[in-house]
Amino acid sequence: MRLRPIVKQIWEIYAPCVGHGDDVTIVAALGDETFSQMVALLDHVARAPQGPRCLPNNRNHAICADPKILQMSFGGTQRLAYFYDEQKLIIVAHLYKKSGGSGKVKSSDLNVAVRRHRAYFDAKATGKLEFLPEVES
Repeated sequence: MRLRPIVKQIWEIYAPCVGHGDDVTIVAALGDETFSQMVALLDHVARAPQGPRCLPNNRNHAICADPKILQMSFGGTQRLAYFYDEQKLIIVAHLYKKSGGSGKVKSSDLNVAVRRHRAYFDAKATGKLEFLPEVES
């Protein structure tokens, strides 16, 4: 599994690359405004000593207990599922839009996040994680 950093501060936040071995992350599909909102949120989180816990509970909470996957909200209806690894490392597992008024995460969105969580830790256990350098803008 290949990962590319989104933000590196006190906390480091990475997103997995998708496709045929290329280095395009899952955040590449976001429009410019949504991408900017996400980066502003993640930059805020990465600079805070307490990381995601700096956000209020209505913007950051668990969506799955096993494996432990959490969700951050940004841009009104945008959601970012993530999980922790060692120390101050956060892995973005999935990006999606909030579903209707149910307040529940769609099972299809949760399944994507769970699969990426498993793939990450499987790759880590077998020495197949590759942390790519930041992309120069």
